[in-house]
Amino acid sequence: MFVGKYCFSRDVKDSIIISTDSTYRHKFSASNGRVFEAAGKWEYDSIGQEIRFEDFIFFNDNGSDGLPPGNWFSRVQMDDNEVRLMYSSEDNIYFLKKIKKR
Repeated sequence: MFVGKYCFSRDVKDSIIISTDSTYRHKFSASNGRVFEAAGKWEYDSIGQEIRFEDFIFFNDNGSDGLPPGNWFSRVQMDDNEVRLMYSSEDNIYFLKKIKKR
């Protein structure tokens, strides 16, 4: 259910592609047209209902601002129509994947 492309819920051009081989690719398009990319492994914790992304970078228009990659633990919210990888629960900001009905 997690495999696929997720887009950021705000107007930022930010996406994550989760693959079946437990890897992901993160792509961020800055306002000046520069593109930043990173990749790593992911793992789902069903008890905590969260995904851990290894070597994750939170990009902005300056890239990573010199910060090293780290682990990002994202709470997962699911329903029949979509999967949300929460970025900020307080502000309702997330990466979203729509689920195609069969």
